[in-house]
Amino acid sequence: MTVRRDLTFDILKGIAILEVVTHHVLGMAARRYVEEGTGGWLLVVMLNRVLHFAVPTFLLVSSLLLARSLSRHDEPNWLLFLRRRLLRTGYPYLVWTALYLAVRGWNTDLGLTATLIWGKAWYHLYFLAILLEVSLLFPLLFLLLRAWQPDFRRMLLMAAGVQGFVYVFNYYTRILPYPGSSALFFLFPVVVGAWLGLNWQAWHRVWVKWSFRILQAMVGALALYLLAEVLLLSNVSVGRQPYFTLFRLHPALLLLYSTAAALFLLRVAQDMAEHSSLRAVLAQIGDRSLAIFLVHPAVVFLVQGPRVTAFMNNLPLATLWVLLLVFFASWAIVEALDRMRLSRLLFARDFLPLGAYSVRRRLAMATAGTRLQPTSPRARQDILHSRPRATSAPTKSDQTEPTPLQSRR
Repeated sequence: MTVRRDLTFDILKGIAILEVVTHHVLGMAARRYVEEGTGGWLLVVMLNRVLHFAVPTFLLVSSLLLARSLSRHDEPNWLLFLRRRLLRTGYPYLVWTALYLAVRGWNTDLGLTATLIWGKAWYHLYFLAILLEVSLLFPLLFLLLRAWQPDFRRMLLMAAGVQGFVYVFNYYTRILPYPGSSALFFLFPVVVGAWLGLNWQAWHRVWVKWSFRILQAMVGALALYLLAEVLLLSNVSVGRQPYFTLFRLHPALLLLYSTAAALFLLRVAQDMAEHSSLRAVLAQIGDRSLAIFLVHPAVVFLVQGPRVTAFMNNLPLATLWVLLLVFFASWAIVEALDRMRLSRLLFARDFLPLGAYSVRRRLAMATAGTRLQPTSPRARQDILHSRPRATSAPTKSDQTEPTPLQSRR
């Protein structure tokens, strides 16, 4: 019997990649499309800061899907796991590092080795470097959580304690020259995601019990984080209390806000998978999120040219038009590369054809007895022979949640 696919994770990745593109466009718009110091400039900058939760979200969902898949095996094949992680993450990382370095004329301030380790070929590639580090750390984390089997509260305390230790240790030792490019600075969402993957059936109960506290943490951490940002923009001295403590807590506040936002969006994505008319579109975007993630900075770079900037400045709500231009141009480039059969070469994966999610939904409802318009034989064949995956984002998992048309691996 055909069972409708859970689109939760595709939708969540679709939301997250929209946030990534918007965050980067707003950062560029604050420099080029609004006058610094004005109310419009402050609004753009604050929105840019609020939309800063994508990296923990992608890490959480990646960790969740990996743990959920690995938990089906008594003894996971770790060699196969690492080999697939290197292929699915390491290969596109090397390809796009080379492409962006070529744009820069192979000019690296840190040297090639450090550039690869810290993901400094372009401002967004650090994320794939973090994913590779997570792949190396994940077996140990997975085995620890499966052996210990903590409840949600104990897991949170453990994750917060480990993350706090990393922050304090690095503050006094400076062992990490670029902490924001290290998986160690994002252990909290990775641990939370791994626990959810191992205890996915308990997620509904956890949300019912913890939803108010999660929302409290999200709002409170965001308020303090934005306060620190406003003080920075106001050039307030941070060398004296209470500002000093606030700025020392700045990374932790951002991570707490981002992780709580990821949990909130996970629940939103579940509801959208059941009820929203946007589910198919967001899931389709999520399926292509890795490609959009890798391509869109090049589009942002191109639209910063003087002619495009001058043209956009003549339009009302220039920032909005630039955002739409960057997103749809990035998506169009991804579709063109896919049509040219270059997606596997450039991104190490294939993408579902456009409209595949909505077709799948119609077939599932028809199987459940709902009377719908007939689906064409060609569409049915596309579905039967496609291999949709739930992790084709920058967090793509090699051992993903099986679809209704895939047997469990």
